[in-house]
Amino acid sequence: MSPSVAPKHGILVLGLPKSTQKEYAQLAEEFKVEIVECKDRAEAIAAVKAAAEEGGFDAVTFPFGTQKGPINEELLGPLKGQLKFVTAIGAGYDTVDVKWLESIGAWYCNTPVSVLLTALIQTPGLRHATSLMASTSRGEWRGKNQVTADARGFVVGLLGMGHIGKLVRNKVQALGMKVIYYSRKRLPEAEEGGATYVSFEELLAQSQLISVHCPLSPATYHILGAPEFKKMQDGVMIVNTSRGAVIDEKALVEALKTEKISRVGLDVFEEEPKIQPYLMECERAALFPHFGSATVRLQPDTELEGISNFRDWVATGKPKNGVNDPLGKSTL
Repeated sequence: MSPSVAPKHGILVLGLPKSTQKEYAQLAEEFKVEIVECKDRAEAIAAVKAAAEEGGFDAVTFPFGTQKGPINEELLGPLKGQLKFVTAIGAGYDTVDVKWLESIGAWYCNTPVSVLLTALIQTPGLRHATSLMASTSRGEWRGKNQVTADARGFVVGLLGMGHIGKLVRNKVQALGMKVIYYSRKRLPEAEEGGATYVSFEELLAQSQLISVHCPLSPATYHILGAPEFKKMQDGVMIVNTSRGAVIDEKALVEALKTEKISRVGLDVFEEEPKIQPYLMECERAALFPHFGSATVRLQPDTELEGISNFRDWVATGKPKNGVNDPLGKSTL
């Protein structure tokens, strides 16, 4: 690019990239790029104000682990009128004011593909791993453990069928499981991949294990609670790797105590890092500290997915991982 030609896009990077320095250097050869180390939210707000005064920044990216509090008008307000694109790390966006971004004509993109987690379904659920480990550690060998469910024909209900739901579907189907799903909108038949769309009530009634993959929003807050648990099969299993408040955690505890719910696998909690005491004592609960997808590949993969979001937006004007739509057809 000739130095006399102004770049069409400018990227403000709030935080230092952990694994994508090379890729950001490449971006800097094509676009205006400003990388700012932000130790806290105050420094991030100051960086945004400085960028707004300089001008020319229509995109903001957050590398792995650099988000300092909510992504909202308080943080990005000075860029109103310039800002058209934001991408950060992770599948969830409950800390992002996507409606405000949409109101100023800006996309928000997440990184759902790189944070896939399915291990909680097979190990603590079907194989009763936590109970088997506990009895073995006590020197009771197999203890009172019973034979476990077989994957073949086991009915898994997916609550949410976005990027992660589809990937989970593929993995559990490979084990011989039957997949049903409920989402806000039914997928086109060509995208269902052998999964069967059912109503929310049918998902509750038919699933032997429910795996939660919906974002946290006012509509999904406590979408699973005491009334929903009553409609489930006795001995149902629950896996939640989305957001803790999608499930009423106190009601979950009561359902575990009565064994209406036989087992849970949780990587997220309603009041993190606080966890209900019973969950920590229960041998039928597999608990991760919101760490289930923390692998050596996660950091580079999520940052690369964020950069891919930007390039996709530049190339097409409509990024594939956009969770809102400032062009007029909101997905919220």
